[in-house]
Amino acid sequence: MKTDVKFIYSTEDPASLNIRDALVSSGIDRELFHEINQRSIYSDFPENRDGMAGKTLVFLSRHSSEKKVNSLTVHPVGNFSSADLGGAPGELAESDPWVQSAILRSIKNVYKGDKYNITLEATHHGPRSSSRIVFAEIGTGPENWNDPEALDALAQGLSSFNVMDYPNYVAAGGGHYAPKFTDALFSMKINIGHIISKYRMDEISDSGLIQAVDKSPDCKGFILDKKGLRSSHLEMIRSFAKNRNLDIIEL
Repeated sequence: MKTDVKFIYSTEDPASLNIRDALVSSGIDRELFHEINQRSIYSDFPENRDGMAGKTLVFLSRHSSEKKVNSLTVHPVGNFSSADLGGAPGELAESDPWVQSAILRSIKNVYKGDKYNITLEATHHGPRSSSRIVFAEIGTGPENWNDPEALDALAQGLSSFNVMDYPNYVAAGGGHYAPKFTDALFSMKINIGHIISKYRMDEISDSGLIQAVDKSPDCKGFILDKKGLRSSHLEMIRSFAKNRNLDIIEL
């Protein structure tokens, strides 16, 4: 496991505390944890905070959803437009495609049940940070946040992931839960950084694409849910990629 990861847990989040406890029980070094006392999405992390420079911050968090889908999710952080849940308007945190992708693959490998959906989510919410950020979450209600099955799967996934040096891509298109990109991550030799849902594509221009690429380190190009994009958005990304010599994978 990479030693430059720091696990961030919040005393204001029961799921976060439960995930921390499960990780401690799995043998994770306590030096790899950092406690915060507010909701994670509102806890901004400047690079020099508490010796965090150079570390990837993995936030342990609850996930909430109106659809009440049982889920174990991993996602990048930031806002393409308004900042409704922390962070700053139009500002992305730096993603970590290597760690983010490795964690989700690890959860997929260790989880043998069928109660939980193992999935990426599109980029959304805060906090602001100049460090690389990954959110790892259990959804969607207290019955899930306290479920030993979910906690064990997430703890095992977080404590045993192996980073793969695959090419990194920004994903664009489709819904918030990004099923095509999740499947691609499990079946292809790629890593995924920022993820722009079809809904968010309505809100961005080239400047948003620039930020998504720049904050997905070593970005090789875009992986697209072709049917999950408007034709105008598809052409915008193709033109952008061509002008910057970036690859495109179309699903």
